[in-house]
Amino acid sequence: YLGLSPTYQQSGTSVNVKGHINRNGDSSLRSQLYVAAFASLRCNTECKACFDRLLSKGKPGKVALIAVANKLIRQAFAIVTQVKLYVDGFKPEKP
Repeated sequence: YLGLSPTYQQSGTSVNVKGHINRNGDSSLRSQLYVAAFASLRCNTECKACFDRLLSKGKPGKVALIAVANKLIRQAFAIVTQVKLYVDGFKPEKP
């Protein structure tokens, strides 16, 4: 889970309420992803757009930054699995 796996809270009346990220993953990797999310706001247009969109919806800055870190993980996974180079601003074709 790379240190950013979410928790879910359940009770009798509220089911599947999203909580915070849990601490089961590697803490050093989690902190490195947090710093990388800061850096990506300057050079990754998709991450910057995600961050700005979440802030405009009223999300706190740290929540938006963790979402950017998750986006970085998904981008890195796609690059590795598809064996392609990263292209900033790439828009996939939608059928």
